[in-house]
Amino acid sequence: MTQHGPHRVAVWVVAIGGMAFAPAAFAYVDLSTGSMLIQALLGAIAVAGTVARMYWSKLVGFLRRDAKEDASEHDR
Repeated sequence: MTQHGPHRVAVWVVAIGGMAFAPAAFAYVDLSTGSMLIQALLGAIAVAGTVARMYWSKLVGFLRRDAKEDASEHDR
């Protein structure tokens, strides 16, 4: 585990404090912005699913290979 100095904690405190006490922004969010956010969310879900499937197949392949090696050693 890495060591974090007190200056790093102070940066986080200032950043979170700055966001907590920021004045309200009365901004207009266009409909296309909402559509863009939905597309980004769906893209992130697709990427997460692809990564999970890739690592799942690697894990299953590793476990099956290990089980085959155990079976071949048992047959000897």
